[in-house]
Amino acid sequence: MSLLTHLATIEDPRRDINKKHELLDILFLTVSGVLSGAEGWKDIKDFGDEKLEWLRKYRPFENGMPVDDTIARVVRVQLKSTGKKNEQESVMAMLDLLQVKGAHITADAMNTQKKIAHKIRKQGGDYTLSLKDNHKTLRKEIQAYSHSALPWALPFGQPSVVQIVSPDDLS
Repeated sequence: MSLLTHLATIEDPRRDINKKHELLDILFLTVSGVLSGAEGWKDIKDFGDEKLEWLRKYRPFENGMPVDDTIARVVRVQLKSTGKKNEQESVMAMLDLLQVKGAHITADAMNTQKKIAHKIRKQGGDYTLSLKDNHKTLRKEIQAYSHSALPWALPFGQPSVVQIVSPDDLS
């Protein structure tokens, strides 16, 4: 089942009078933007403006690109996140919706969890997970290992961030 098929099952609670942009267009834009590195509503909008021709290969976007406030409002209503406390459960649920086999999944430090890494591997994917001070012992072990066994491996981003890469990516 494709991503668009899954997204199409989400009910649009908006009234017809408030629908300038199709819900499926907004959700597809948001997922595509985030998977391409967008980190906020404006980034998602900018991604859409830049990649509209590509997006229209999959969805019509008849009224062009929604503004960032519209994207935020619609997606917040649909996803109803209960905060960072339940973000890991949301990631686990999202992994069920995605075609993970053969894919490389990335996640932030909050989602560097054994259960998430295990689920990605079980579904045939690889991963890169950020590691900050949320796992101090593991972080120190990986830094020590990377300096001795993998001299080419350097921390990414801030000096306090290390990327964990799944075992298949090291061969």
